[in-house]
Amino acid sequence: MSPWLELGLDSFSNFVLRYGFLAGVAFVGVAYLRKMRSPPVQERPRARQIFREIALSSMSAAIFSAVATGLLWCWAHGYTQLYANVTSRGVPWLILSVLLMVLTHDAYFYWTHRWMHRFRVLWVSHRIHHRSVRPTPWAAFSFDPGEALIQAGILPLIVFTIPAHPAAIFVLTTIMTTTSVWIHCGYELYPAWLRNGRIGRFLMTATAHGAHHGGAAANFGLYFTFWNLALGTAQRQVPDVPCADVRAGDG
Repeated sequence: MSPWLELGLDSFSNFVLRYGFLAGVAFVGVAYLRKMRSPPVQERPRARQIFREIALSSMSAAIFSAVATGLLWCWAHGYTQLYANVTSRGVPWLILSVLLMVLTHDAYFYWTHRWMHRFRVLWVSHRIHHRSVRPTPWAAFSFDPGEALIQAGILPLIVFTIPAHPAAIFVLTTIMTTTSVWIHCGYELYPAWLRNGRIGRFLMTATAHGAHHGGAAANFGLYFTFWNLALGTAQRQVPDVPCADVRAGDG
């Protein structure tokens, strides 16, 4: 077996395991919370929807892994800004690079996401994701191949422009996966006091993203609401938001 093919398979396995663990824990946790609420606050997702989300997410994982393997090849041939020795740039830069990459990804996600809603040729791919009107954690990467390639584009943008250690890339992708699962879980886990406070208005919540899936032409960000607030595309609540608040009464 080619070493690059083997590396790609390892990348795919690692991504699936990480995503499967995070989404699985969220799915089971939300199911438990749904069961504990009385009266029920949200209908259970259909098995057909869950199977579709898992299948599409697996395909997205394959595309993400192929892109990552290609970037490792570029690194091996000296074409990227990746570096192997932490001491060459120091721990402060290691931490700062993660923050910079998160902000870069948030801007990238906002604009690509907004364009996918604006331009018909991009919407053809993105509407697959919006079949999950009431998303589950498995919808986090439930993409058409075209959208999966667009979302994977953040990695080339980063490794060709920002000096980054592989550990920082791993932290970024873990934050990305966790956040994507979080905002698609279908339940609001942030307590009301945080959501309604000064900090909460800058965070993308499951309620805000649930409103987006419910039809609101707003809330295009991933981690934060900076771009939404600045450009008038922020909408915290809409009627019949497909997202239940399991922390109701906490604030």
